[in-house]
Amino acid sequence: MPVVRLPLSASEVKDCKAIWMITKKSIRKEILERIGWRCMEDFLADLLRFGIDKASDDPVGFIRMIRENKDPLFAAPGKKSAPSRASTEWKKAYA
Repeated sequence: MPVVRLPLSASEVKDCKAIWMITKKSIRKEILERIGWRCMEDFLADLLRFGIDKASDDPVGFIRMIRENKDPLFAAPGKKSAPSRASTEWKKAYA
């Protein structure tokens, strides 16, 4: 089976471990084994599959969300704007 390696920050790893621990406490061991969650990696693989399914439902919306969060051309409400960067990016796109 192929293996995917994902770079995660320390806080993301901490969050994943916390969610896994809550899951283990909340669901009986027999049920976890029946659905294939024998370890945190199994749980995270299903979580990744769920996210892939959601992104494939609306790929344009997914890309827009990521772009706006990671590289906004114009500042979101409440954030400082960067007019020089916006002007430069606008010229690159439309000049």
